[in-house]
Amino acid sequence: MIKLLGKSLAVETLKEDEITKQGIILPSNIVRERERSSLNVGTVRFISPKCDMEVSVGDRVVFVEGTYWKNNERKNPDEFHLDDTTLVRVPQNEVIAVIT
Repeated sequence: MIKLLGKSLAVETLKEDEITKQGIILPSNIVRERERSSLNVGTVRFISPKCDMEVSVGDRVVFVEGTYWKNNERKNPDEFHLDDTTLVRVPQNEVIAVIT
């Protein structure tokens, strides 16, 4: 168990493309080269107590992940590991949708 600070969520990103019951393909990563940021889909694992969004643990969310590039590799400073799971700290204002 972790306690996030600020208004943020810990999200486990999808490892591969998934298809919803309605047949919508949720890509694991859609990279926008021009903006050097990416649109991601993931599952909420932890929520900061200060977060005032209508989101629950287990919800799937779409979020903009702030990344930078170094030596042609995508780096994410907010990525961390808990047990065998890789999580990304996502500020509340970078979550753009909840998938229902």
